[in-house]
Amino acid sequence: MREKGDDLWRQDLEHPYNAIQLVLEHSPTVFFVRDETDNVFTFVSDNVNIFGYKPKAFYSPKFDFNALIHADDRERIASERRRSLAGKAKKYSLEYRLLSKTDNVQWIEEKGYIDRSPDGVALLTRGVLIDCTERKHAEQILHGLVSELKSSIAETETLHRAKTDLIHILAHDLKNPLSAVMLMVDLLLKKHVDMPVEAVNKRLSNIKDALLRMRDIIDNVLVGSSHYVQFPHLNLEPVGLANCIESVVSSCESLAAAKRIRLVVDADKRVPKAKCDRVAALQILENLISNAVKFSPFDSEVHIRLSAVGEFVRISVCDQGPGLSDDDKQKLFQKFVKLSAKPTGGESSTGVGLSIVKSYVDAMNGRVWCESKLGNGATFIVEFPIANESVPLESAPQRIENAS
Repeated sequence: MREKGDDLWRQDLEHPYNAIQLVLEHSPTVFFVRDETDNVFTFVSDNVNIFGYKPKAFYSPKFDFNALIHADDRERIASERRRSLAGKAKKYSLEYRLLSKTDNVQWIEEKGYIDRSPDGVALLTRGVLIDCTERKHAEQILHGLVSELKSSIAETETLHRAKTDLIHILAHDLKNPLSAVMLMVDLLLKKHVDMPVEAVNKRLSNIKDALLRMRDIIDNVLVGSSHYVQFPHLNLEPVGLANCIESVVSSCESLAAAKRIRLVVDADKRVPKAKCDRVAALQILENLISNAVKFSPFDSEVHIRLSAVGEFVRISVCDQGPGLSDDDKQKLFQKFVKLSAKPTGGESSTGVGLSIVKSYVDAMNGRVWCESKLGNGATFIVEFPIANESVPLESAPQRIENAS
């Protein structure tokens, strides 16, 4: 075997062209030489047949190599060739799709060297055409996998943000009724012996309402969380907001009484019903009224009014607090933003409540804004569309954007 190998080696030394030709015939790399116009082939290796063409076709005066390039790549490649020839660089590299004789598409990587005269004029181009179809297909598969991975990461991040917002909504919206329950229970423990039975029953009824509201909040979230990031679940139906105001005011009376704040309600039950979610409406009212109490001075009043304005049902909550600066107004409804005003009774403020209000109102096709002058209190206004009770309303999960 060694002697046979030595014989082949000697033959290669004696006839190197034959050896090179043998390698070329089995290579995916085609060698070529083009003239100074870069259009006419003066040489092409015989293995060009891997692209489905015979070598003699390349030497024909009528042969147009650019016509074999995919139409979507043709103009770009022609422009890059002209730029390479007109410039001073000697090396270039191109990638494009080539149409075979059977109209199959192959990806080609062309690498060339431009021979130039001393003054830089292109004389001829020598180079190789490499079939890189498998590599390009692998790159496309890899690109697809990377896109899927990016999409999965984005989806996971969205879900994480939504779950985080869910926790913020739960923590914040359960805190207000829970605080009211604690105050009413504390009052009953201290004074129930001296209180009339009617007063005790009213406090117990308020406690029950607050607990039911907390249960509804949790139920809403549990229903909505099964819809991926579309939570909480919103059931848009005709809602009498006068009853909602009455319920929330009753639960907030203890909070207001602790600061000797009077809650003044003007809510006529003849006002048309609003198209909204009852539980979300209660949470909005709870946030706005408890906020008004939180930032109002002792011995003041908070006015809650319900009215119909055009095609909307309007709720306004007006306090006698410090009002809002121009800077505060720019930051209203942003998540985790604390305004310049401070709670007047040492209450805590997370900066989440108004962002939750905005998210709920937007999800129910309503509007919310604030009218205020620094030093003259603030009025928060919420509007919902008037419900057309003759038309079936929606009962579906509504997406709550990240409360911001």
